[in-house]
Amino acid sequence: MRVSTELIVVRTFMGDQAVAEEMLAHGFAPELMTTREGRKVAETLLALRKDGTVPSLEDLRRALDQRGRLGGGFKRYLLGLKRTPCCSRLHAVAHLQMLKLDQAMARLDNVCERIAAQVGEDGATERSPHQGPAQVAAPEPVRSTSRDWPRERKGTAAGGSYPPSARRGVEKFEGVIERGDENG
Repeated sequence: MRVSTELIVVRTFMGDQAVAEEMLAHGFAPELMTTREGRKVAETLLALRKDGTVPSLEDLRRALDQRGRLGGGFKRYLLGLKRTPCCSRLHAVAHLQMLKLDQAMARLDNVCERIAAQVGEDGATERSPHQGPAQVAAPEPVRSTSRDWPRERKGTAAGGSYPPSARRGVEKFEGVIERGDENG
């Protein structure tokens, strides 16, 4: 069973007081959750935690029921929380950092889309900001002055061909790609 990072973070936050304190110190916040249910559950957990204790799954279920948020999506989310095991403090912090990274990547994608839209409005060619520059200059060939190299290597990137020993491997590899099997 594949468990989401969000469920691991929320479940581990509920598991132990010391781990919850450390996760708060590392930036645990409802805004980091990727789903609507996750954000509402995290908000509820923080509200229940005002007295300094870690709420149980039943406390969370009662609080969500009192707020009228125990619909189908929340029931599935709570079932996922129940099935998700708590992890260690270090793993919890690592999963929290992954959620932060996901949020940062989403913001970066948003900024890139806005930049691409702005560049597109100015009449420039439309391309993704992740593609990099339109043309990349080819690197200069390295010239050796050493007598250890009697001749330059002529690879396919330089417009030459493979040596006979390498050509057999390339032909075999191309045959594997055409057939679709990996055993050669």
